[in-house]
Formats: sequence, C-alpha cells, structure tokens
Amino acid sequence: MFDYEGAFPELKAALDANRDRMIAAYRKTLGSEMFSILEQADATLLGPESFQSIQAMSRGMPDETTPGANKFFLACRNEGKVGLPKFEKTGRFICPPLAAAPGFIFSEKGFEGSRKRYERWIDPYLAPYIHEYDHFLLFAIQEKPMIVAMQILAENFKIPRMPLCLEDIEGTIMAHSTRREKRMMALQLLTWAYVFQEFYEISTRALDREIFLAMGLSVPRNYFEVPPKALFPYPMEKIGAIPVLPFGDVFHGKSLEHRLTTIRFWIERFRPSSRFQVNFMESFAKLAIRKCSYGELKR
Repeated sequence: MFDYEGAFPELKAALDANRDRMIAAYRKTLGSEMFSILEQADATLLGPESFQSIQAMSRGMPDETTPGANKFFLACRNEGKVGLPKFEKTGRFICPPLAAAPGFIFSEKGFEGSRKRYERWIDPYLAPYIHEYDHFLLFAIQEKPMIVAMQILAENFKIPRMPLCLEDIEGTIMAHSTRREKRMMALQLLTWAYVFQEFYEISTRALDREIFLAMGLSVPRNYFEVPPKALFPYPMEKIGAIPVLPFGDVFHGKSLEHRLTTIRFWIERFRPSSRFQVNFMESFAKLAIRKCSYGELKR
C-alpha cells in the first residue's frame, strides 16, 4: 500500500519512511472490514499509470481548475455505448454502464503550497498525499462513488469549472435552457451537485484529521474548523437566494463510526429536498459502475 510512481523522490522517501505507521493508522481508523476493502482497492486499482503529470493532463486528462494543484482525479468511460447520460426534464437520467478509474496528480507548485501549511507539524510531501489518498478512500469504500455523481452532473450541465463555484450556478442555469421547468430542474440538481462537492471535501478533511491523529501527530486546532450551524443565503440576481451550508466539520461531535457509516452509505443517508433530486438519486442508484485501474481504462 501507499506506493508512488512519479517524479518526486521526496514523496517516495516520505512514504517509505512512514508506510508501516500509515498502514497502522488506516487500520485503526477504518476497522478491519473497511480497511480490507481499501487494501484490496489499493492493490487492484492503483499502479504506475495512476500517477499523472500536469503535461499528461493537457493530452486528454480531465481539466484542472487550479493549475499546478495536487489533486485526485477520476477518468470515466461508457462501456459498450458512446455518449453522455441522457437527462429527462424530471431529473431522471439514462446512462450505459460506466468504467471508472482513479488517479493522482502531484506537482512542484502543489507541494510549494503544502509546505506553508504543513511543514511545522508533518512532512509537507506526506500530508497532501494523505489528503488525495483519502479522496481515493471514499471512492474505494462507496459502492456507488459520490465523485461519479458529481461528474455526471458536471457533464450534463456543462459546468464551466470544477470545483463548482457558487457564482457559476446562475449562469449555468440560464445557459442550460429557456424553459422554466428545465431551469427549475437545473437549479435543484446544481444545488445538489454543490452539496455533493462540499460533503465530498468535508468527508475527506474529516478523514485526514482522524488519520493524522492515529499517526500520533499534533494536529493544529485550526486545521479543520467547526462551521456555524445555520445555513446562509447565497443571493442570485435572476433566481433568488439559495441556502448554502458553511464549509467546516459538519461531523463535529459525532462518533467515528457515525462519520464512516455516513460517508460509506451516503446514498441512503442523504435526504433529497425536491422531486428532481429524488429522481436523480433513484437513477444514480441503478447505474452500473465498474471500478478499474487507469492503465486498464486506457487499453
């Protein structure tokens, strides 16, 4: 586990020096069942081709929002048929089975940013690896990974950049259709996409903290702060305000078991607030997703 095939010997050295400590921390945090799932996924889904360069991204890899950022990515391919998922005005969609392959991108610019944030309490090469690996952990333990739902919505609504920014939602809705019913669907599903995105990152940060603590590190209090409890209204000129959850540890005060169960079984735990969201979730729950390595996906 925790292998690295890439251009940064400093990262490889940090992983070699901490591998046993990391394995013990993940086993302690996840418990035997989920650790076994992660261990198997690491062995079968990650390989030398899972670690890509910025140059590789410019040759057909997914677009990156922040040039030079360290990131986890997911490449998807329809199996048997070609084309994007076909959405109905109800929020339901039809999609052929998907193959989904995880991977990582690390860059010097990304590590420069991590030095400022981490170097006082953890190896600045190790910390961003753990964060991106915890994105992979979510992909591994979720039967229907949330990141796939995010990508389906991003492709359907032609979201101009990822992560989805609040200021992009209104323009994306207005460009999607001139019909009121379709705009209402777009509003509900783009709001849902934003919720997915925030929960996805919040879940990963929460796992980061647990792993760092299990490794015996003194995590700064401000690493992942507790958010205000109230939603705040985000105004839109033509649509009106939408309620937004402040970013922060929404799991604060909950047990580790509760956190992990909510993350793993997110489809059952999420509560849609509109018929469009209900229909989307029902369609997504039926979607066949085959997890594979990036090397296999390219063949």
